[in-house]
Amino acid sequence: MQQARSYNGLADDGNNEGLKFVILITPQNETEASAKQQLLKSYSTLYEARSERLFLSGTSVNPLKWFIVTTFAVLLMFITVLIHRADRKSARCALALLCSAITLSYVLILAHDRPFTGFVAIKPDLLLNAKPAQ
Repeated sequence: MQQARSYNGLADDGNNEGLKFVILITPQNETEASAKQQLLKSYSTLYEARSERLFLSGTSVNPLKWFIVTTFAVLLMFITVLIHRADRKSARCALALLCSAITLSYVLILAHDRPFTGFVAIKPDLLLNAKPAQ
């Protein structure tokens, strides 16, 4: 296993030849030093975007969280029925509103369970900006 090396907060995992090349550049004047710093800053931004996407790709909502949310929803509906048991019309109205709120909560949780798909997907804009123009 190869040991990760760091330069100005950038991890070099051995797969990044461009970063190695930039690190090995010895600036001859102030302009080249500034260009090297800008390149390193760009690599840093790209690496952070890549790391964030890798971290988010492994996240999901586990079954315990689903169980807790569902149990809470059932308890809320049960309490709502108990409070409104004298008036059936208000009980139906309250349950309808509560069920709508619970449904929206489930949809929101499901949308964020898979961060790279769906309407609220995280786009790879930073990574695409780093792609060289052809």
